[in-house]
Amino acid sequence: MPEMITGARTYIDAPPVTPLGGGVLSVARVIPTTGHALMGAQFLSEACGEELEEWDEWCANNPVARKLFDSSYEVVEGDPFLVYAGTDCFWNSLDEAKTRASNKLTLNEGRNVDTHVLALAEATAVDIGGPFGVNEAIGAAEAYAATVYGGRPTLLIPRRFVPCGCLSGLLKSNLDGSLTTCSGSLVAPVTTPVVGIGAEESATIYVTGQITLLQGPITSFSVSQQPHGDGTFAPARALAERIYVPLLECLVAKVEATCS
Repeated sequence: MPEMITGARTYIDAPPVTPLGGGVLSVARVIPTTGHALMGAQFLSEACGEELEEWDEWCANNPVARKLFDSSYEVVEGDPFLVYAGTDCFWNSLDEAKTRASNKLTLNEGRNVDTHVLALAEATAVDIGGPFGVNEAIGAAEAYAATVYGGRPTLLIPRRFVPCGCLSGLLKSNLDGSLTTCSGSLVAPVTTPVVGIGAEESATIYVTGQITLLQGPITSFSVSQQPHGDGTFAPARALAERIYVPLLECLVAKVEATCS
């Protein structure tokens, strides 16, 4: 039996990795941004509102009704959050460590963006019920959005529910890799904790208006070994980080769903 020679391995470059894809970043309007806007942003939206007024007194000489004019505007606003990746520099240079931290951030920031946007949605969502089967839940979310939003809604669906929706034909994959419902709503397969695999286990689907993400540049830093007071040293470290400002237009609602 041949023996393995230990300690003689040659270091090679890591193979390239294709980012996971999907998530909030796949459906958001991502706007690369620098400067003051990364401290928070807002805009006025005309897409919000429960209903239009109607007029049916075309031939009345003395109409009873009066046309109404909205004196308020829907302000969509968002505050910043930061995603980062850090690494200790045990056996590589500071420049190499900065590159590794930047690569790590690029591959994993989508999951962090999902986590933050889902928490933001949960904090403001209107609860429209459930648990329902995934098809009924998606239909309820789209129906609710149609009553309060003038644009195409966005659904945030846990990744483990996507096969259920695709199997039933409610979700479809497009040639560009995007995912939509059969009625055209944008779908973001979002990363959530996996706490079980039973068909009856429920999870939350969120529906919102257009998602805008102001995206700052990746900023990298490094610091050499730093002495502690006891004579030991903290290792050299590198950090890569990016600021996002999320803006969810007009509505956020949630519905509990199962795969059954």
